[in-house]
Amino acid sequence: MKRLLKVCSCIFNFKPLAANRFVRLISFLITGALILSAAIMFAAQAYNWREENSKLALEQPKSTAPVEPSSQPYSLRAVPQGQRVEAELITVLPTGFDPKEINRPAGAFLIAVENRSGLDELELRLDREAGSRLHQVPMPGRKLNWKQGVDLPPGRYLLTEANHPDWRCRITITP
Repeated sequence: MKRLLKVCSCIFNFKPLAANRFVRLISFLITGALILSAAIMFAAQAYNWREENSKLALEQPKSTAPVEPSSQPYSLRAVPQGQRVEAELITVLPTGFDPKEINRPAGAFLIAVENRSGLDELELRLDREAGSRLHQVPMPGRKLNWKQGVDLPPGRYLLTEANHPDWRCRITITP
């Protein structure tokens, strides 16, 4: 530090006290610039996260492929803004779905699936337990979350992953 002060005083012809102020000023400006850039990066990430989640929130994704839309005895729909709706969070882990079973009363709710399996691609299927497929959703590697508003009639349903038939989440809707 003394050597730096000596060099600064020789180059800029400052007195040592002035050079000390100069070093403090430069340090202060660099620290301020780093803090400001970190704050801007954090704000940009928070904004992007909010935008991504608000777009996915309750709209039907373009990549979803309802099977035989004319014969669907249920509703995949967006919930009107301002209406409170319960959500069922289902996480896909390397070992399968968590939770493995959901029981809930009839009525509209949100299915929210988080892909934490580490797999590049998933293909989710929502079927009646009796066998008819209601919905199929491809989830490419870059897409970690899927959310969908549903209003299923009472009955038993299975959420499965196409390439892992033993991964099951049973959804029971009671009257």
